Amino acid sequence: MNGSHFLKTLGHTHSDWVFGTIAELVDNSRDAKATKLSVSLEYLKSVGEEIPMLSFVDDGCGMNHEEVLKMISFGPPKRKEYDTGHIEIGRFGISFKIGAMALGRDALVLTQTTKSRSLAFLSQTLNEGKIVC
Repeated sequence: MNGSHFLKTLGHTHSDWVFGTIAELVDNSRDAKATKLSVSLEYLKSVGEEIPMLSFVDDGCGMNHEEVLKMISFGPPKRKEYDTGHIEIGRFGISFKIGAMALGRDALVLTQTTKSRSLAFLSQTLNEGKIVC
């Protein structure tokens, strides 16, 4: 199966309702115990065209390298319940991947904890034409 096609298929799951897709990504901030969240749309200029960039910035707890790898990998989610009774909506299930691919062809995640900084790149563009074994 073509890697880019697989990511594109994920994106079609929520593509009919953009606000539902955005809500999935906002839920990730909630799961990270964020008290502030900024969502903005900016345009980057590249070779005569403007490329839209949707940005989610929060003050949540962030993810370490191992957690980032789990977030971009495929597998069952591990939900966590906090002392407050708050239960995470979908800790590293498929919602990030579905949401990101429904909104665009590429997603870049920058995250930090008190002890580490990590990044992840999920891309249809980079994987176009590649075969996943």
